[in-house]
Amino acid sequence: GGGGGGGGGAGHSAHFLGEHNEGLNQFIGSYPSLSAIIATFLISLSSLVIMPLMPLVEKPSTGKTILKVLVSFAVGGLLGDVFLHLIPHALEHLCREADFHVSSARQLGIPLLAGMLVFFLADKFICEFTGKEHEHSHKKDDEKKTPKTSKTRAAAYLNLIADSLHNFTDGLALGITFVQGSGITTAVAIFFHEVPHNLADFAILIENGFTAKQALLAQFCSSMTGVLGCCAGLVLPQQQWMFSFVAGGFIYVSTVSILPTLMEDRGAISTAYQVLAMCLGVYMMLLIAE
Repeated sequence: GGGGGGGGGAGHSAHFLGEHNEGLNQFIGSYPSLSAIIATFLISLSSLVIMPLMPLVEKPSTGKTILKVLVSFAVGGLLGDVFLHLIPHALEHLCREADFHVSSARQLGIPLLAGMLVFFLADKFICEFTGKEHEHSHKKDDEKKTPKTSKTRAAAYLNLIADSLHNFTDGLALGITFVQGSGITTAVAIFFHEVPHNLADFAILIENGFTAKQALLAQFCSSMTGVLGCCAGLVLPQQQWMFSFVAGGFIYVSTVSILPTLMEDRGAISTAYQVLAMCLGVYMMLLIAE
């Protein structure tokens, strides 16, 4: 059932891959459910992508700036996915109605607000349950390293639990959007959101006594909950309001969970880098949309 529901839209969302990859486009269009699971698994490998960046991020002179630029790019990608793909797709379906009027627009607004509320509650639950703040930056370099006690080790495991819940919601969004026909763009946006997120979490694990190999393995296992979330999104009864619901969740993640961390650095040059990175993130999503 899910395979046929997203056929046309999935082919459209994969148009950016080019005509020479027509076989891949047809595969995504014909098997959106399988494509969603594959994409979720590939995103779970993003922890491997961060390894070449770790030496730069660990340098006091460049680490904070690089991380903030990556986070800014992720914000642009997420918001670009919301306003260039998810909401336009939802509007497209609404405008096909012969009796479209203002009250019909509430079919977009209500689930969008619901998505923001649900992601707010999920974020609050994660913070309350694990004691973890939703941050994408490292601790200050001048902070003293804490001894690797059982307490700090426990904090690392709580961090992994929080990430597992976070990855589950990402997978849920992927499962929904692939079947609805906007999966490729959502996958790209989530991938670039996960890279800086994984960088920060990797540093947390190292600071709490994990070796590099243990930290990578732990992050990979944590990311596997994304596959479970994806499967949940695939089996849910597919409705058009889900576009707006996912959009609301991404708006919350971008504006509430991520943007405040960028307000900490108010220098003119760093702000210019951040704005440029955001614009590049949006532009990337615009290219994918065409």
